[in-house]
Amino acid sequence: TDEKFELYKYYQKVVHSSAESSSELQPEGFIDFLCKTPLINRPAVAPEDPECGFGSFHQMYRLDGKLIAVGILDVLPHCLSSTYFIYNPDYSYLSLGVISALREIQFVKNVLLRSPDSPFRYYYLGYYVHTCSKVRYKSSYRPSEMLCPITLQWVPMEKVEKLLDKKKFCRFGSSDAPRQPPVYNATQLGQWIRSYSLIIGGTPCLLVNLTEESQKRIGGMLHEFVKLAGDEVAVRLSYFFS
Repeated sequence: TDEKFELYKYYQKVVHSSAESSSELQPEGFIDFLCKTPLINRPAVAPEDPECGFGSFHQMYRLDGKLIAVGILDVLPHCLSSTYFIYNPDYSYLSLGVISALREIQFVKNVLLRSPDSPFRYYYLGYYVHTCSKVRYKSSYRPSEMLCPITLQWVPMEKVEKLLDKKKFCRFGSSDAPRQPPVYNATQLGQWIRSYSLIIGGTPCLLVNLTEESQKRIGGMLHEFVKLAGDEVAVRLSYFFS
């Protein structure tokens, strides 16, 4: 909506010093960044599902009817992922980012209170950059864990912070844990890729539904991705192409 776009522009200009003429402050930039999504929204079906269903959503915060903040959220089968947050800088004194995080944590808790066995039980704050002051706040929410990029173990944030204070990139999983390289089966790779869910221009399809030229081009990209990410991750994703 125009209301969200105006809030987004004001936030980007004041908080991130974006120039008025920059492409990100145009309607198309706003739509590409915060409105388009590769996720397909679907309603809640099972009792343990979040009542809003699954997909991408905008959580709006109003004060006396005025829109002062918007949280951009992905509601996934196992977690609520906080992907971005914009707010009116005139209301910085309200700590709106903290309010939104607590509200989102409570959202997950409410699902578990209603259905204790629900797989929907995690809250993701997204990327963490230890040397960036704008995202360091994420480490203040406890208990929390970070995924070790080498061992793929989840490690308590208290331990991670101490290690990152000394070195920008390091292994913070246990020393006896083996390195976890991506695993893929080359003989089954082609068969799996043909069955992967693709979303092209907003339309779900399979690789075999495409032209021969598109199959070669997109199939090549999928091959490279599987080699990097491994089978376990690759087969659980849908692939979005604009």
